[in-house]
Formats: sequence, C-alpha cells, structure tokens
Amino acid sequence: MAVLLVSFIIGPLVMPMMVVGADKYGLDDTADAAGLSTTQKDLPTVIGLFIKYLLQLIGVILLLFLLYGGILWMTSAGSEDKIKKAKGIITNAIIGLVIILAAYSITWFVMDKLAGPEGAVLGGK
Repeated sequence: MAVLLVSFIIGPLVMPMMVVGADKYGLDDTADAAGLSTTQKDLPTVIGLFIKYLLQLIGVILLLFLLYGGILWMTSAGSEDKIKKAKGIITNAIIGLVIILAAYSITWFVMDKLAGPEGAVLGGK
C-alpha cells in the first residue's frame, strides 16, 4: 500500500523529467510543422501557467482535506467531538473551494486581458 501511495505522489513529479528527453523522437519538428513554439514563452504566459499549476495543486490538497474529513466522519463511531471536527474540516474545505474558484476566475480574467488578442494564457478559448 505504501509503495502505491508513494508512486502516486512521486510519479507526477518525475513525469516531466521523462518528457525532457522526448526531442529525440522528433516532437520539436512536429511542433514546428504545426506552428507551435517550442522556445521561450512571454512573461504573461509563464506567470499564467505558474498560477494555473499552483491553483491545481491547491485543488488537489483541497480534495485530500475533503477525503480526510469524510473518513474522519465515517470512522467517528458516534463521537460528537470527531463529528464536529470532521464537519469543520469539510466546511473549511468547501470554503477553500470557493476561494480557489474565485482566484482562478480572477486570474483567468486578468491574464486574458494581459495576453491580448493572441489568446488566453490559462486556456478556455
């Protein structure tokens, strides 16, 4: 069980390193033929992507809190203290979800205005 958990945690961190060597398969040539840039990105795009990935990471943490609160509630065995703690965790996680969605919406709007007519930085167009 621990090996599976570690692979799910470390796996996504190692995957980008695997893709670094993908150029030998001709992906850069294919991207150039499709008109996609494989070189540097402009500052608004880099900032937008950073914020996007940060908000996604926070969303995963939110999901873990929801799971923890649910498991705590299911295993409370009728203990009022544990149920109260679980409800608090779930309530705070839902409030966090609202904050994350608001932050993503604001970020998308601002980065879309910074990107101009080239397209949205965070996706969606």
